[in-house]
Amino acid sequence: MKNFVIFVHGENYNLEVEGKVQPAAFFATRRAEAETEEEASEAVVSQLKNEPELNVATIVESEIKPTISILVAHEMPLSHKNKYTGFTFYSMEEK
Repeated sequence: MKNFVIFVHGENYNLEVEGKVQPAAFFATRRAEAETEEEASEAVVSQLKNEPELNVATIVESEIKPTISILVAHEMPLSHKNKYTGFTFYSMEEK
């Protein structure tokens, strides 16, 4: 097994940002152990789709579906076992 830290970007969710529910996106970092970078990335996307903060988010009603994209996957030493939690949400609305 290898140890990976995965940095992801999600878009097209209705989330509370700055006190109101609005079309939003997020950044998050998660750790996964897997044989390959691809397996680790798939595991992280699956994990994120089941996290309560995103699970309760109503999908933005449009033709655009919510997405979660891998921005960076980095192999770390097996001793690196940090837990990564939380999200950085931001509005997708034009200001």
